[in-house]
Amino acid sequence: MKLDANDFLAGLAPDPAFVEWADRQPRTADPFPTLTARQIMHAQVPPRQDFVGEAMVFPGAAFSIVGPAGTGKTRFFIQMACCSLSGTPLGPLQCPKIEQTWLLLAGNENSLNRYKADLRAMLHHFPADSHEAILSRLVCHVAEEYDDYMGPDSAERITETVVANGGPAVGVVAYDPAGDLISGDANADADLRLMLRRTGSAVRKASRNAAIAYVHHAREGRLNISQAVGWDKGNFGKGSKALHAAVRSAFNLAPMDKEHTGIVVACGKCNDARPFAAFGMKLVDGVYQYDPTFDLASWSADVEGKRAPGKKCSIQDIVDFLAGRPEGRATQREIADEFSVSTGTVNSRVKEGEKLHFLKVGNKCVKTTGKLPPRQSVEHFDEEL
Repeated sequence: MKLDANDFLAGLAPDPAFVEWADRQPRTADPFPTLTARQIMHAQVPPRQDFVGEAMVFPGAAFSIVGPAGTGKTRFFIQMACCSLSGTPLGPLQCPKIEQTWLLLAGNENSLNRYKADLRAMLHHFPADSHEAILSRLVCHVAEEYDDYMGPDSAERITETVVANGGPAVGVVAYDPAGDLISGDANADADLRLMLRRTGSAVRKASRNAAIAYVHHAREGRLNISQAVGWDKGNFGKGSKALHAAVRSAFNLAPMDKEHTGIVVACGKCNDARPFAAFGMKLVDGVYQYDPTFDLASWSADVEGKRAPGKKCSIQDIVDFLAGRPEGRATQREIADEFSVSTGTVNSRVKEGEKLHFLKVGNKCVKTTGKLPPRQSVEHFDEEL
């Protein structure tokens, strides 16, 4: 009979004397905590407390905000914090009002003047009775000297900063940009995972259940921007993909157009719930405002170069076109010819516009209802600052 290595190993038996000796040796490390399947099923687990959206930001979990340079990632995080502290939705994402502190640890990319300008704009957008919570529980790290910049060796200072701002009362800590904390090669998985362990541990020592945000740059270029949505959304960020693998959820931000009039917010990842549908936000007076006319298919076609430059057919485009028409009306064929798209595309946009009460159809013509997205003006709130 032919024998193999398994037969050889099966015939080996441990020496009883060795087993007795091994049992007497002192243990140099504690075992990892384990639970049986039965214990897991009977464990009392508190319900998840969502801060932003469904399972996008919640206690104890890491998430990322990824976008090209200049997209407005820091402004988006600050607005997200203001939404959470005031109980105001972030576009279609619900934000229950929370009492914990939001802490932004930034590098040298943002100045005190920039923070002040952003906050002044934000205060006009949120209810007056939420201003005190925003002004007292949104905390930003402002680096005034070179020694105050975050870097790979900042772990102890990060812990002390969380402690100084309330320790367990800190609900969210953001690293912006996360790349400043990488020691070594940003393209190397091992170096990025080391950064994640160090920064995660630094926060957990002071606030065990804080959510941790990693603000990260995406790759530049039109085709790379298109990866904010779709099958390749996990490849949106620069360098190693270890960050995307480590977080529980990811916000992918992309410019709405080449003029940067707003952003597209897409779900790059959501491990614990159904991913939200991508939506658009216009930048109005320094604040992102939800744009119900945003059309993802049209945006993707523009970014991927599948339509003639400048030719669009979003609901807003149709509204603007009709405003210049006699009697404010046009047939779907006239709209299709104007934007060099099919009548089927126009029909889809018109149906969406009807649902949102921006457009109506009568006598084979499309008309506007006169309803437009709300616009807010900004005044000055220096007395509150």
